[in-house]
Amino acid sequence: MHFPGKMKAFFKLIRWPNLLIVILTMVLIRYAILEPLLTRTSVTLFSIAGASTKMALQTNWYDFAILVLATVMITAGGYVINDYFDVRTDLINRGKVIVGTKVPR
Repeated sequence: MHFPGKMKAFFKLIRWPNLLIVILTMVLIRYAILEPLLTRTSVTLFSIAGASTKMALQTNWYDFAILVLATVMITAGGYVINDYFDVRTDLINRGKVIVGTKVPR
């Protein structure tokens, strides 16, 4: 897949590999840690004498997908804001900037 120059610069600006790590982390925590842990845990309800019930995740998959999407958008926005306001620092530290050269302010 070949992206035009500005699109490639935009993906570099939002740091897409970091966003993939955010998505992977959220999905793995939900399905590899929380769900197995909750399904193995029983809770005894005091309102019903002696009744125990299994714990479960409280959000549906689409609510979780919206949460992941919102987290990714906020993170990407933070990267853009950081690059926008730290042009001088990036020039000193990295010697190149994306905002103002490849992506217009």
